[in-house]
Amino acid sequence: MIRQIFFFLSLFNLAFTEELGWQASEFIWDFGVILSCDKGLTQCPKQYFAKDQFDPSSYAGIQKGDIVWVKSCFIKQFYKKVLPHVKNRFVLVISDGDESFPSNSHLGKHLDRLIKHKMIGHIFAQNCDYQGSSSKVSHLPIGVDFHTMAYKEGVSWGAKASPQEQEQALKEVLNELKPTSLRKKRAFVDFQHSNTMNGSFNREKEFGENRATIFETLKNTGLIDYGNRMARLDLWKTKGQYAFSISPHGNGLDCHRTWEDLILGCIVIVKTSPLDPLYKDLPVVIVKNWEEITEENLQKWLDQYKDAFTNPSFREKLTNAYWLNKIKKAAKTI
Repeated sequence: MIRQIFFFLSLFNLAFTEELGWQASEFIWDFGVILSCDKGLTQCPKQYFAKDQFDPSSYAGIQKGDIVWVKSCFIKQFYKKVLPHVKNRFVLVISDGDESFPSNSHLGKHLDRLIKHKMIGHIFAQNCDYQGSSSKVSHLPIGVDFHTMAYKEGVSWGAKASPQEQEQALKEVLNELKPTSLRKKRAFVDFQHSNTMNGSFNREKEFGENRATIFETLKNTGLIDYGNRMARLDLWKTKGQYAFSISPHGNGLDCHRTWEDLILGCIVIVKTSPLDPLYKDLPVVIVKNWEEITEENLQKWLDQYKDAFTNPSFREKLTNAYWLNKIKKAAKTI
C-alpha cells in the first residue's frame, strides 16, 4: 500500500512539473511583468528554466508601442542581432538575472548607442545601476520569487507549489499579521544563511563587505533576532512579527527579500547604492553604514513608517499592476 502511495505521488509530481504553465500574480514578481510584455518570452517554464538560450526569432515583428522583454544576460545579443532590424519604436524591459544594468551588460562603448537608439522609447531595468544623464532609463524591482518553488527542482524552501498557490499562502499569512506599529521593534534576519555576495558578480569586492561581516556587525547591536534556516512559509510568519527587516545585497544589487518583507509590512533597511531611487515613496530606510541601526533610530523610523503595512500608497507599489501601468504609460507616449 505504501509503495502504491509513493508511486502515485511520484506521478503527481511528474505531471505537476511537466504541465504547470506560466501564471500571473498580484504582487510584484519578475515573470508577472514579463508575461505582460508583447515580445520576448516564447518558451514554456520547463523549456525556459532548462537552458539559457537567446532566440532572435522571438522578437520578430515588433510594432510601435510594443513592450519588449530581454533577459538581463542577453542584452548584448539583443543589441547586435535584433535592434538593427527593428522598424518601430518600443519600450525595452530588462530583467531576470543578477546582472546590473548597465555595468554587467558588456556593452562597453555601445551603451550610449543603446540608450539613445531612436527605436527605444524607454528602458526599464532590474538591478539598475545607471547613473548617467538620460531620462530614458528607469528602475524595475525584482519582486517576490514565485518561480523557484513552482518550476525548479531540488528546492529546500518548501513543497512544490504554483505561483498562485504561493501567493495565496502569502496572503493567508498577511491576514494574521499585526500593524507594523504593534510589532517587535527589532529585525529578524536570515540573510546570513546564504553568502551570495561571493557569487559570480563578486559584490563582496564591489562593496567591501559580505553577508557574514554584516551579520556580525548587526549581532553586536543587540537589535536583531535570528535562527536556523527555515521553510519560507515559516520564515514569512516569523518576519511578520517584526517591524523591521534588513536586506543586504546578494549576487545582484536587488534582493527578493526586500520585496517579500515589504509585502509582509516590514520597514526594510538597506545600504545606500545605485538602487536608492527604486525605493522612493516606500517604507525603506537607506543607511550609509550599518552602525546607523540603533535603538534610537529604530524608534525614529518606526514613527516615520508606522503605517508600512496599511498605507494604500505603499501597498500599491508592491503590485504588478503598478509597475505595468508605468511601463504601459511609457509605451503610449513614444
